[in-house]
Formats: sequence, structure tokens, C-alpha cells
Amino acid sequence: MAQDDASFLGLGDLEGGHVWSVAYGVSADGTVIVGSSHSARGHEPCRWTSGEGLIGLGDLWGLGVLDGNANSVSADGQVVVGWSRSGVNPSYNEAFRYTEAGGIVGLGDIADGTPGSNAFDVTANGSTAVGYTHNSLGGRVAVCWDTNEDPFVLGYLTVEPYSSWAQAISSNGRVVVGASYSASGIEAFRWTKKAGMMGLGDLSGGVFSSKALGVSANGRVIVGFGSTLYGQRAFRWTRQRGMVELADPESGFESKALAVSLNGAVVVGKGGTDGALFFEAFIWDRMNGMRLVKDVLEDDFGLNLSSWRLVAATDVSPDGSTIVGHGRNPDGNYEGWVAKFPRVARSDRRFREK
Repeated sequence: MAQDDASFLGLGDLEGGHVWSVAYGVSADGTVIVGSSHSARGHEPCRWTSGEGLIGLGDLWGLGVLDGNANSVSADGQVVVGWSRSGVNPSYNEAFRYTEAGGIVGLGDIADGTPGSNAFDVTANGSTAVGYTHNSLGGRVAVCWDTNEDPFVLGYLTVEPYSSWAQAISSNGRVVVGASYSASGIEAFRWTKKAGMMGLGDLSGGVFSSKALGVSANGRVIVGFGSTLYGQRAFRWTRQRGMVELADPESGFESKALAVSLNGAVVVGKGGTDGALFFEAFIWDRMNGMRLVKDVLEDDFGLNLSSWRLVAATDVSPDGSTIVGHGRNPDGNYEGWVAKFPRVARSDRRFREK
């Protein structure tokens, strides 16, 4: 690929079952992508590389009927986390860590909780995963799983109704973000070992409800969505500016920010003006604002994606040059995809937060 070329590729599908795949996470260099696809045995976590295509990761305890997602991957592509049906209780999800050498291994639940857990993200070196386990009160509690250790509980923003979940973790593991019930409603949080769990508030207007879904590698920029008079809106949070909408408040563009690049310069997610059922993948940067990924690929780089509908951009590489997501392919089937934006990568390196 030439320096100023962009590319777009559908990731295919596992053999067996009906045609369906999604992509949720990408390695630092953009060469390893994780997600889920339907195989002959069911809904299977999978890993994609250009050399091997989609490879199923199996399931916990060898139940035979698969159900699960791979949600995130370490920087080098060697460690994958997500959820699968648990052999302890097949009615509940269990968080897992996968490596090629060790296969898929359940991460377990808290001692005083009930079965059920999910791992949404993992640190750059693959040592720490974050997500939630079920507590004993019918809710969830945000946790971290370190290698060979029981889940570490991150707590709640308020004592009732005792429910929180972690969505993302910084590269070095020092900052965790997610959402918890607070005195105001569901509220995005930022957690550090020193400060504990801190609520980030919400956008103005609407019913109080915000969730943090992504954090930059350095932990300084948090993205997600909040509630406004105009519906759900993607936000970008920093200590300097607090929670800021990414689109014009009166644009009518509802949106959710799902991931952010190394230093916060590139944000990706999904949004639209016709409701959540018609959301499309977007990319945001300070110079260009919020744009649809499909428009950028076609208008800026001349690619032809007329037969695709890009539903969501779910992750972005640290340098902003590789974006993964899923959508409807030319045959009308759901399929994961990867797009490369070399110019975005260069603008990301120049970016500095003011």
C-alpha cells in the first residue's frame, strides 16, 4: 500500500452456520483483529490475521455448542479477552483470556457473587483484563483480572443499587473507565488505584445517563456517550475541558463513541440522524470533526463502498491508522471489516491536547 493510499477489507466468516461476523478489537499494528462469527457449532469468538483469515477460538469447558465474543486483544495480538458460556453454569457468560499456548481459560467470578462475567478490554501487555462479574444483589460489579489472580473489585459510585461495570483500560493498566449507578443515575466513571472511582457527570439536558466506553493509551482522554435534549451524544472527556460533545448539539446526530487512539486525537464509534437502528460508523478528529467512515473512504481516497453499509466502528489502533468494525456487506450479510487511513495516523502524531 502506498503511503497515501487507504484500503478497506471485509473479514469473511467462519465455516458452517449462517453467514455472520463482527469485529471488536485490533492489535497495535493493525494486523490482528478479534470478534465473533457463526461457525458450525454456534456463535464463536474468533481471531483474524491476513495470513490465516478468521480462526475460531473455541469455548470454555468444551460444551460443544458455542456462544461468545472476543472483545479485545493485547498490543502484540497474543492475548485475547471476551466472554463464553461457562461450564460451571451454561446459563451464564464467563469472562475468558485466550492465548495460543494456553487456549481459552475462564477468569472466574467474585467469591460472594453469582455466576456471570464478561471481559471487555485488556492492557497492552495482556496482563490485566477489565469487565464485570455478577454480585450477590442481582447487579454487576466492575473488576480487574490480573494474571493468575482472583478478580479485584473496583467498587461503585453509590451504595444503591450496587451495580457497575468496567469497559476499558489504559495501556499501562493505571486508568479504568466504565459506568456505575450513582445518586444521579447511570454515570460514566474513571478509576485509578490512588483516587478510586470518580464520576464524570453527563452532558447537559435529557435524562441523566452517561457511559464511558473507551480510554486513550495514556489514560488522559475518555470517550463514550451521554444524554442531551437531542438524545444520546458521543463525548470526549479530559481533565482540562470535562465532557464535551463531539457533534454540533443541534445537528440531530445521535451517536456513541466506542474507542479512541493513543493520545485522543482520533475517536471512532457509531451514529446517525434516524435513530439507533440506522446508525453508521463514524470517525472524529479535531480538524475535520465527525464524519462517516464510508464518506471518508469514498470522498477522500476514492474507494467504492456503494454496496456496503458500515454500521459501527468499534476500535482504532493507537496511531489512528487502522479502524475495525462491522456492517452489511454487498450480499446483505453482517460482516466484520478493517479500514486503513494513513493520513489520519500522521495527524494523530502531531496532535497535542490544549
